[in-house]
Amino acid sequence: MNPRARLGGHGLAGIFGILCGLAIASPALAGFEFANWGMTVDQVISASNGTAVQVRDDKNKRIQDKLRLASGRTNLDGVSYTLDYFFEPKTKGLALINFVPAKTDCDAALSAHKSRLGTPMEKRKESVIQPGKPPLVQVEYEWSGGFLGSDKVSGVDVSVKEMGIRYCQFLRTG
Repeated sequence: MNPRARLGGHGLAGIFGILCGLAIASPALAGFEFANWGMTVDQVISASNGTAVQVRDDKNKRIQDKLRLASGRTNLDGVSYTLDYFFEPKTKGLALINFVPAKTDCDAALSAHKSRLGTPMEKRKESVIQPGKPPLVQVEYEWSGGFLGSDKVSGVDVSVKEMGIRYCQFLRTG
């Protein structure tokens, strides 16, 4: 597949390249297919060919104090993701891209990441919420180096599976 192919009806290789660090790009151009680190929100939206739209910043949706100013959706390996683009507060340059699948797709999303990036560094933590009830399990994943260059992909999977509680996300940073 062409690693620069567009996502969302335009091909899936580009998103895999970003998620999996397989896209051929210099570290200065790394990011997500059409979106390079440091781009403004207008540049990201323009380059997305309609797959990303501007959204209002919400303090409750920030990650690492970055502003969530654009969002979109894509389907990758049969997994539907919401993509959120986060920007530096001072420079307004693209700094993070968050991929969030539906809770029913967390296992498939994690499997796809492991298949593409290999075995991640993993930290597992269990917390008792209520005595006698299933624990809250949080697993953090981190992939770096190799094809990722200076970029990093991290993930988190939080669940109380016996109660149907699940959330996962995968964050791409430069």
